Amino acid sequence: MFKLRVEKGADAGAVHDIPPEGLSVGRSSKNDLVFPDELLSRRHCRLWIEDGSLFIADLATVNGTQVNGSNITDSAALAPGDVVTIGATRFSVSDADGAFPPSAAEPAPPPPQLAPIVFSAPPAEPAPASAAPQPEPAAPPPEPAAPPPAPEPAAPPPEPAAPVDLGLRAAPAAAPSRGAAAPARTSRTIVNAVLLAVAVVLLAAAAKLLLSSRGPAPVSPVPERPPEPPLQFSYLKLRGTADNVFRYEMDLSADGFLTVSVDDLSQNRHLRKTAEEPLSEDARADLARAFEQNNFATLRNAYVGRPRRNEHAVTRVSALLSGRARTVAVENFPEPDDFRLLCEHLETFGLTELGLWAAAYSREELVARAEQELERARRLHAERDIRRGHLFEAVRAFRAAAANLETLDPKPELYDEAVRLAADSARELQETVDRLNADADIAANTRDWNAAADALRELLETVPDRADDRYRAAFRKLREIEARMGGK
Repeated sequence: MFKLRVEKGADAGAVHDIPPEGLSVGRSSKNDLVFPDELLSRRHCRLWIEDGSLFIADLATVNGTQVNGSNITDSAALAPGDVVTIGATRFSVSDADGAFPPSAAEPAPPPPQLAPIVFSAPPAEPAPASAAPQPEPAAPPPEPAAPPPAPEPAAPPPEPAAPVDLGLRAAPAAAPSRGAAAPARTSRTIVNAVLLAVAVVLLAAAAKLLLSSRGPAPVSPVPERPPEPPLQFSYLKLRGTADNVFRYEMDLSADGFLTVSVDDLSQNRHLRKTAEEPLSEDARADLARAFEQNNFATLRNAYVGRPRRNEHAVTRVSALLSGRARTVAVENFPEPDDFRLLCEHLETFGLTELGLWAAAYSREELVARAEQELERARRLHAERDIRRGHLFEAVRAFRAAAANLETLDPKPELYDEAVRLAADSARELQETVDRLNADADIAANTRDWNAAADALRELLETVPDRADDRYRAAFRKLREIEARMGGK
């Protein structure tokens, strides 16, 4: 069986089998192999086996598919060791026996060779062949009289290369024939050394005095570790029988938006809904804890069994958690307890977060519930000046009324009214929040701390939900203002 090994990407090091019927690769959970890579298309490429050879095809993607660094326009055959790059993900392919030969990726460059350092004088130019070597002239006699001029040699004799003096050895003693010149040079050397030492001491003292006058040297900040990527996941549950097909899919994107899709043929319900705002940090943290508490990282990659008669069941969860991506799939097999509890938690969260719990009620019950929520929302909106939090509650009630009617087909006229009033109330609420934030900023810039604190307290009453990002931001600003007020 052919295999592929992820060399680079969130799932680096993972090895995946390529079944005889092939597999599809992409970002969507509908693929056989899912990589949470934002540079990938939802359906990026497809691998298949034909006549014992492995082939790959690009599915008309934006960023393309590369084999050994070259883009493929349609399809290409893969040889063992070939490297395929899609987006920020790179994987290599094995041979038909599942063995991975050396990949065709670029070889690592050899380590640099350092040339030896030779401290030697440059070699003298060679003397002409006709010149005879001359002996080194003898030291002059101590008498001041100049020696008689010696005949000029035909060419300077070649001298052997001598090591360069780096000043680390003591100077050679002067010849005794120099008389009083040697003690004089020694004295000057000692004086120069003493003067140099004094200069170094004075320079160090001046530098210390200068640094002390400027205060302690600034400490370089320790570079912060890059934050881990936020939780992302894709959850799919598919149940097929001879009488019905039920499909539930939920995706949490990198930017925090939650999308839920429900298809129930027996009830003739088809629902697609994406959250209007990204999930808060607390909500993502709660979901991440659910993955950890249910031991998602220790589950097997696949649990596969034989399908029952006229029934097919698939449950798959792909997640990017703590910077590492993995997929767990259960197909026609009893779900492990940890996996089952995790799936139940995800379903409950999605239905509650997006208001899709309404799918459990009949049409008559849903219309009655929507009328009650709409009447309550109108009352809260009319009393929004009596209590600041009423406008916030009115927005929630309008949205709840629309959510009750969202799964109905055809939808009653009440649905359009609920959607319109929810949008108008949400816009009015956001304008109030923006005005209060502006009032607080203007007061803070003029150091009117009391006015800034009053505007922020009013904002907290306008958005009374502690899980709302607008509440959290205003609360942090109020703490800073109160700290300044206490320091006056």
